[in-house]
Amino acid sequence: MSMTAKEYLSQAYRLDQRIERKIEDRDRMRAKLQKATAQITGMPRGGSGVDWTELSVRAMEYDAKIAREMSELYRLKTEIEGVIAAVEDQRYQRLLTLRYIDGKRWENIAVEMSYSWRRVMQMHHEALRAVIVPESLH
Repeated sequence: MSMTAKEYLSQAYRLDQRIERKIEDRDRMRAKLQKATAQITGMPRGGSGVDWTELSVRAMEYDAKIAREMSELYRLKTEIEGVIAAVEDQRYQRLLTLRYIDGKRWENIAVEMSYSWRRVMQMHHEALRAVIVPESLH
């Protein structure tokens, strides 16, 4: 089943949200590790029952996993931006960027582009027809 241009472009805004969640996850994990380290520091050795080597390895593995996931999300977002940039009509490029990259509402796009809401919707339909979804997704 192939992805429509709208489905493909709609991923961009959700990608930003997913990237933010990954960053928050990573930061929470690091904060927990730092807190645990601070609580254990100063206690007599051997009394904590915590295997710091294993905990550190797991933290590094988790950090690497998030870095790989974020890299893939950034790659896809860059690809989507390139697909929009490949649209010949610059008005369409702007409209698609405002909607799918910036996540703006139709009413705001109409005001920003100085068109009626109805005209923006017509242009959106035209712009989607000008989008070429990468073959790898078909």
